[in-house]
Amino acid sequence: MGIFKCITGDICQTELYDYGPITSDYPNYPVMTRERWNIDNVFAKQSAAVKAALAADLKEAYCSTKRLDVDRMGC
Repeated sequence: MGIFKCITGDICQTELYDYGPITSDYPNYPVMTRERWNIDNVFAKQSAAVKAALAADLKEAYCSTKRLDVDRMGC
């Protein structure tokens, strides 16, 4: 069992990538630009409000679909 919640003071892995526009004529085969290779993690550049909104969305998605008795995100 574990807790998937990032507590203040912890070093937590956070990732947010902006893949940029699809530049190919074939949408299922995008041109592999720097953004599409996930080179630049833009999470740190986001405002506190965006980070809080993303955390709330993740918690809502987890809590609304959890099937185990263990509550790892404080639902």
